[in-house]
Amino acid sequence: MDHETLVFVEVLHFPGGLLTPVRAVREHGNCHRLLESSSDPEHDVWAFDQGAIVHCERREFSEGEYDLVAIATCTCAART
Repeated sequence: MDHETLVFVEVLHFPGGLLTPVRAVREHGNCHRLLESSSDPEHDVWAFDQGAIVHCERREFSEGEYDLVAIATCTCAART
């Protein structure tokens, strides 16, 4: 069974930029499937929808604290 993790997803049209934590599971490599959708999709539009498999990179949020950030839709050859 896959373990859930948090992936940060960009909230679109937010002045200054905003990332929101989204529950996800690892599919392969650096790619994760998002398990949630925005609770207010009319006003809180995310860059990726629920069920999307996204390529993530590890980014430093504060000194020594790293988290995964969704940067693109997965295009890996390993995707099934």
